[in-house]
Amino acid sequence: MKVGTDGVLLGAWVDISAAQEVLDIGTGTGLIALMIAQRNADCKVLGLELDEDAAIQASMNASKSAFAERVEIVQGDIKNFDQRGVFDTIVSNPPYFNGSYTTHEPKRTVARHQNSLQLKDLIEKAWELGKARHSFAVILPTEVAREAEPTFRARGYSLYRECHIRPTPSKKSKRLLQQWTSFEVNETEKDELVIEVARHKYTESYRELCADFYLNF
Repeated sequence: MKVGTDGVLLGAWVDISAAQEVLDIGTGTGLIALMIAQRNADCKVLGLELDEDAAIQASMNASKSAFAERVEIVQGDIKNFDQRGVFDTIVSNPPYFNGSYTTHEPKRTVARHQNSLQLKDLIEKAWELGKARHSFAVILPTEVAREAEPTFRARGYSLYRECHIRPTPSKKSKRLLQQWTSFEVNETEKDELVIEVARHKYTESYRELCADFYLNF
């Protein structure tokens, strides 16, 4: 799986200031897990990946990083993953297409679609794996995120912060970053981020958020 903007945004944006035990569901090649380990030197990160080849790649990436002692990669299905009440921070860049778009690569289709994991099941599983006080951060297409909000709230989550992602100043929000908490919050922090002002001309806000993770930016 190639490095994508969605993963970079989530890894750079999620609040991990107090994180100690982090779970990255669907870690792919370990991008978000490694970004979190880079940002918080006090936390341990477990990356869970369904696809065996991707998990092997993620393990190699983690072992060659400066954070090898704090990043663990496990190959397995989140539906069968049983570490109840362990994690204070959970992140996921989940599959979000509902079958309207497919690829010729079966592994990529699994990674990009809800065929193997429904979003409602992911929300339930995050609640199960999180500590009594934990947060769950995701990046989703804006319309999917809005549709999922009642499911988050019904489960008991409260929206801590969100950020609309707009490709350019003239385009509407295409993605929504959200961080939900298992405890009540008084007011949701709301923001928006524009990625580019023109092709490959990034906004200062995007550069500031992601500069620590690009070699040539």
